[in-house]
Amino acid sequence: SSVSLALLPFVRHMEAQAVGKLPKRFVFCTTANGIDPGYLLPEGPADKKGSTVQRLQNGESPETTRVIDNPLSEMVLPWWLKSLEPIVDRTTCITGLSGKMCRGWHTVGFGALGAYPSGDKGGPKMATIDGALSKLIPSIFPHVGVSANQSGTVSAVGPGAALPVYHDPIEVYQNLFGVISKDPGAVRRNQFDGRLLDFMASDVKRFRNQLPGEEKGKLDHYLNAYEQMSLRHTQLLAKKKELEDHGLDQPEADMDWEEKVEVHCDLVTQAMITGLTNVAAINTDGNGANGAMYGKRSGFDQPTGGHGFGHSDVGNRVKPFSYNVSMMAQMTKALNAVPEGDGTMLDNTVLLMLSTSGSTHHTRCTNFPMILIGNCNNQMRTGRHIQVPGYGKSENRTIGTLYTTLLHAAGFPPENGFGALDGSTKKEYQVNPMSELMV
Repeated sequence: SSVSLALLPFVRHMEAQAVGKLPKRFVFCTTANGIDPGYLLPEGPADKKGSTVQRLQNGESPETTRVIDNPLSEMVLPWWLKSLEPIVDRTTCITGLSGKMCRGWHTVGFGALGAYPSGDKGGPKMATIDGALSKLIPSIFPHVGVSANQSGTVSAVGPGAALPVYHDPIEVYQNLFGVISKDPGAVRRNQFDGRLLDFMASDVKRFRNQLPGEEKGKLDHYLNAYEQMSLRHTQLLAKKKELEDHGLDQPEADMDWEEKVEVHCDLVTQAMITGLTNVAAINTDGNGANGAMYGKRSGFDQPTGGHGFGHSDVGNRVKPFSYNVSMMAQMTKALNAVPEGDGTMLDNTVLLMLSTSGSTHHTRCTNFPMILIGNCNNQMRTGRHIQVPGYGKSENRTIGTLYTTLLHAAGFPPENGFGALDGSTKKEYQVNPMSELMV
């Protein structure tokens, strides 16, 4: 029955809790203009302090010939990472991961999450890590992509199969939580959508029955699509009371960039808490030349932004970076407040922040600094500060190595790593997970 189908995700979740197999969740946060390695460089041992702004590296990691792995808790975080202090034991900062296989100038596009050549304007050649996980960890919405400006998606489920991205927070709300909207138009749309989807599915079925046997299979994927949309609509209606209990209100119109980022993060968090999705991608401020206008929340008295901002001093660009990090911290706080199994939802959630430009506004593709939060239910070691030897060094790792690590932690180890292999990095360091991160 429709009721049993609607309750299926809930029943499966309860069964999973009973046997200790809770769903893993992943949030990928991408930013513009590069994340300078210096942004992730702690001030040093707790008994020493220095001017962190002067230590920014302008895209270059400190030279090292071996992997350096130190406890993050023993270091003093610079002011722009202070929001991570409450979760320092769950946080890992990584510098030196190469992405030379991606290529690009202002961005590497789909390559940032796919670890393959894409460049500024290339399309997806294979699934990105979030797209791959969305197929492995299904939910009502397999993947939710949002962007605080008009940048396109950098997520895909396969070759030429880019995933959609929402730009307007109101659009996100109505698509994810529209069943509880008080807007008269949304109420009518929900009623109409249900009737229309049922009609379209039954119409396809009738047409399919008129075809010869060998032709019926050709229509099956159309029928499956309509049935999946109808099922999703039924599932959302079944969750209406649960969603209403969360007290989610439709966002206001005419938000500035910082407000959009905060609302997008909140909506994604609530979508995970209510079981609507397990995989999300949040683009905070563009995938290339930055079009966001930063304001007081980022530390500017007057709004600033645009392409020229990407060429400004790293000490200036660290301000919106700090704001984005604080939004990640805010998401973890909300997830950590929700009990799940013997712990909280944060225990089963991983958040990853990186820039689609690597370490600089005009990317060199040799260094992709990242912030990793969460241990995937104790499958990964956290609370680390890891410096990987630079591109071309014998112990270099790639961004594909990290994505391979995430797949191992999620319980889906790939046979030959993830993404395209780079001939300048040892194959063993690409097809296997990072030993420094795995338990």
